[in-house]
Amino acid sequence: MPSCTAGTPTSATWQGGTQSALFDGKPARKARITSTASHSFVVTFPSSPIQVVALLGTTLPDGTTVTLAGQSRSIKNGSAWAVLSTPSAVTSVTIGVSFTGTYDIGELFIGDAIELPLQTDLSLSFEDATVVGDTIGLQPANVLRPYRRRWLGVIQVQDTAATFTNTQSLQTVARALMGRKKAAFIPMTATPATGKAATNQALIDATATFGFAEQVGEVSHVERGYWTMAINFVEIP
Repeated sequence: MPSCTAGTPTSATWQGGTQSALFDGKPARKARITSTASHSFVVTFPSSPIQVVALLGTTLPDGTTVTLAGQSRSIKNGSAWAVLSTPSAVTSVTIGVSFTGTYDIGELFIGDAIELPLQTDLSLSFEDATVVGDTIGLQPANVLRPYRRRWLGVIQVQDTAATFTNTQSLQTVARALMGRKKAAFIPMTATPATGKAATNQALIDATATFGFAEQVGEVSHVERGYWTMAINFVEIP
């Protein structure tokens, strides 16, 4: 994800300079905006290939129409994702919101993407961070916290170049994710019946996850040119 700056919105204002929270990698820290009509703002950055744009952790009502880099999407569970079919090097994207009033945005994710096949044993777990306890009188005293998702999967390629030397190689992926760098993981973009050519937006909305790779496994040669790499991706709610 490139270094981004959010511009002044049309028909709206940022509250208290909070727009810096859009790109801090912490969706729970909000940027607040007050609008008098449908509005938009431009996000600028050094020239970069962009394929994924996501509006995360908003307080916009579900069903609110937003425009992400020219793609119309609806807010679902506080977020909206756009996966662009053809990445291109640009210096800005425009975010549009069809809403009047005050609302919050937790994070804006804007970045390039690498498409790699996953083995069939992909798994998803839900981690509840709620602190459970009792009072002195043995009454429940729980501190509610949001849950987070954890994806465990194995990437597999059948090409030595795709493992080590291509710009979209497993080695490139591993280096990009090291150090818990903020990233997006979209494990499902289409159903097996239709194939990846028929993008399924509902699947993208349901599975796309903003977070970091807690662990990137070793790259291993299986057989006959097949190489694998395990990935453990954790959501930042």
